[in-house]
Formats: sequence, C-alpha cells, structure tokens
Amino acid sequence: MQDIIEQIASYLRGMWRQRWYALLVAWTFCIVGWAAVLQLPDQYEANARVHINTDTLLQRLVRDIDAGEDTSDRVRVITQTLLSRPNLEKIVRMTDMDIRLQDESAQESAMKSLEKKIKIARAGREDIFNISYSDADPLLSKKIVQAILTLFVENTLGESREETDAAQKFLDKQIGDYEQRLNEAENALKEFKRKNVGRMPEQGKDYYMRLQEGNNALREAELELRQAENQASELRRQVTGEEPTFGMVAPPVQVTSVPALDNRIQSMQEKLDELLLHYTEKHPDVVNTKGMIADLQKQKEETLKSMAGQGDGGMAAAGLDNNPVYQQLRISLGEADARVAALKVKVDEYKARAKELQGMVFVLPQVEAELAALNRDYEVNKQKYDQLTEKREATRISQEREVSSNDAQFRVVDPPRVPPEPTGPNRILFMSLVLVGSLGAGLFIALVLSQVLSTFDNPKDLMSALQLPVLGTVSYILSPPALRRRRLKNLAFAALCVFLLPVYGALIYLQHAGIPMLK
Repeated sequence: MQDIIEQIASYLRGMWRQRWYALLVAWTFCIVGWAAVLQLPDQYEANARVHINTDTLLQRLVRDIDAGEDTSDRVRVITQTLLSRPNLEKIVRMTDMDIRLQDESAQESAMKSLEKKIKIARAGREDIFNISYSDADPLLSKKIVQAILTLFVENTLGESREETDAAQKFLDKQIGDYEQRLNEAENALKEFKRKNVGRMPEQGKDYYMRLQEGNNALREAELELRQAENQASELRRQVTGEEPTFGMVAPPVQVTSVPALDNRIQSMQEKLDELLLHYTEKHPDVVNTKGMIADLQKQKEETLKSMAGQGDGGMAAAGLDNNPVYQQLRISLGEADARVAALKVKVDEYKARAKELQGMVFVLPQVEAELAALNRDYEVNKQKYDQLTEKREATRISQEREVSSNDAQFRVVDPPRVPPEPTGPNRILFMSLVLVGSLGAGLFIALVLSQVLSTFDNPKDLMSALQLPVLGTVSYILSPPALRRRRLKNLAFAALCVFLLPVYGALIYLQHAGIPMLK
C-alpha cells in the first residue's frame, strides 16, 4: 500500500513540474472548443402530432370477414418504411429542396441528412405519432414536417389499394378457370353415370361389400327355405294321419269352396293390391306374393277335385272339414306351403343377383374406381372454387372498406409548428463538455510529459534505477529573490486556472441572456 501511495505521489510531482504545458493545452482547447460551439448554427425543430384511430366501428364490423391487412399493422409498417428512398425523394420535391440542389451528389447528401434528422416516434401505447425535424431554416423545417405528415396519411389510406386491385383481378381469373374445370368435371360425371346405369355402387357400399351382402342374404334365404320345407313336411304328415270325427258327418253336399284357403287367398290378394300401389310388377315382394296366391289357388283346386271325386271319402273329407284339429292343420299346412313357395322365389332372385355380381367381377370395380376418381376431381375443383369465391368476396369488402373514409380516422392533434426561439444546439452542454475535456486533456499531457521527461524525486528511486548505493544528498535552498519568483509563478498559474471558470460563466450567462456572440 505504501508503494502505491509513493507511486501516485511521484506521478503528481511529475505532473506539477509540467503544469504550464497542461495549462497551455487546457486554455487552447477551451478557446478553440468554445469558439466552435459558438459558431454552430441555430436549429429550429418543427413538430407535429397525429392520432390514428384504427379501432373504428367499421373495423369492428368487418373484422371477421375482411381479407385485407389489419389497419393497425399497416400503420406500423408504414411508420417503419416511411423514410425509404422513394419517400425521401417525394419530400425533397414537395419542399422544393431539389431547386437548390445542383447535382446528384448534393441530392444524395440532402436525402441522407433528411434520413438522419427526421424523427417519427410513437407516444406510449396510444396510436399517437410525433413527427419532428430540425434545421437552421425554420420555414424549411415546417415544410418538411408537413410533407411527412401528408405522406404518412396518404400511404396509410392508399398503400394497399393497388395490391387489392391486383388481388381482385387474380382471383377473378382463377375463379373463371376453376369454374370451367368444375363444369367439365360435372359433365364428365353426368356422362359417366348415364353410361353406367345399373352399375353404380350403392350409398357407401363398394362392389365387394355388395357381393358379400348378396351371398349372406342368399345363405339366409336358403336356410329359411329349408326350415319352411321341414315345417311343411311335418304338417303334411300330421294332416295325412288325422281321422274323421264319427257322428258328425253331414249329408252329401256339393263342395265349391274351401273356407280356410279362400280366406288365405283373399288376404294375400289384398296384400298384393297394396304392394302394387307402391312397386312395379317385377319387385321381389310382388313376385313372391303372386307365387303364393298361385300356389294357394292350385291347392284349392286339388282339394276340391279330391273332395268331389271321392264317395265315402268325400263324406269323410266333409267330416274332416268339420274337425277343428284337422282344419287348423290344413290352414297351417297351406301357410307353410305358401311360405315355401315365396322363399323359393326369394332364393332364386338372390341366386340371380349373386351370379350377376360374380359375373361382373372385372367390370364393377373398374366402374367404382372411375366414379371415385371423377368424384374426387369434382370435389377438389368445387372446394377450390368455393374457397376462391369466398376470398373474392372478402377482398371486395376490403376494397370497399379502404375506399371508405371511416377505415382509419386521422386527427391532427398538433399541426406542424416551429417555435420562435431556436431549439438547438445545446451550447451550454457543449461548452461544459469542452471545459471538462480541456482540463482532462491538460492533465493527460502533463502526465505524458512527466513520464517522458522523467526525474528522480528521492534517493530511493535513484538507487533503484542505477543499482548503486546513494551515499548522501545535497539540498537545494532558494534565495529570497528566487523564492519570490516561484511564488509569483504559482500565483499566476492559480490565477490562470481559476480564470477559466469566470470565462465559462460569462459565456453561459450570455447564452442564457440571448446576447449574440461570435457567428
């Protein structure tokens, strides 16, 4: 710690020996710097504030159906690109600066200066923008701010109108193309369906599903037929083994009807009439019903012949007809035979359908594949057509919204204004910086010279540098006249150092008072 203190003391003593050089540098820098600050031209800053309301009633109404860019986003982009080269060229022309510019280099320099000096800042979270520009000419500053404000409003209102028109034309062209494709796909699908009537797949079922369902239905029908045949055989066996009831034989009569069969035929005929109201002659249910009626008619005729051609047998048959058990068996047998006949027709129909499907194993899958491809093309074209139509309508709404003056509401809070007094430069700050910098430069020069023109301040430094023992020192005693001269020099040095402060204070006072100085 002692070594550090001694080192610092050595530096200070060296700087004290070079104090006059430090004073000279400080005064020189102050004079030159203050003169340069006083020569700076006055700057007049023009300001304008504008408020942009992007959350208007129109914006809220069309927010969900408008395809255009959000107005607040567009305002933000415009503020970031307002100082582009084309806009700077417009500002130069609008303010007549191009008249004073002699060549391209002067114009380039003017645009660079504009880019540096123009300031566009957003005031807080609100959509209030502050536009400012500083120049030595107050009228030019005001013109430039007015030009920036004009460009800001025009770009915000109309920048995207050309893009919207181009998008509208593009969408119209694409919609026309897809409309033609959609018509071609519809015609192809219609022609395909016309050529393949009867081969089209059912709703949600392809060829293999239909074939499997047909085979399953055929197996179920065959199973039902076997069950019905077994039931009919059993009933026929029971009817054959039934005996007449003695004591209940009526006198011989001419038999013309069989009540059980007549009732059954009448019931089936009513059912047939009802089916013909809804279906054609070739419908499976109609065909089955007709077959059952024909079988019942045939059975009735055979029964009547049997009853008429038998003598005692006829009487026995008449007796059996009065037997309730026999009557019930004959009715059940008739129903079973009718059901067997109907199921035979149903099985034959299912066999024909399955055979037809199996015979078209190479045709129907190809038809289904072509139909699926046509439907896919049609759906793709229709989907694209609907999307383009929706976007065109959204673009049209956006275009009409941009034409409306209510898209974004502009209100100039403060019009372009230039204060009567100059706003810059801040000469007080600059002169203070010059004073501090000059003192620092003087101290730095003194430190450098003390190291370059170094001397030994004590025997220890001498012994350390020469690596020789110091046997003794000789003191230097000033005479009274020399001592007085040293004191005068120190007083003069202190006075010159202190005199910097009054000069600095006078300059600050004159600047505050507005008294003109060096120009």
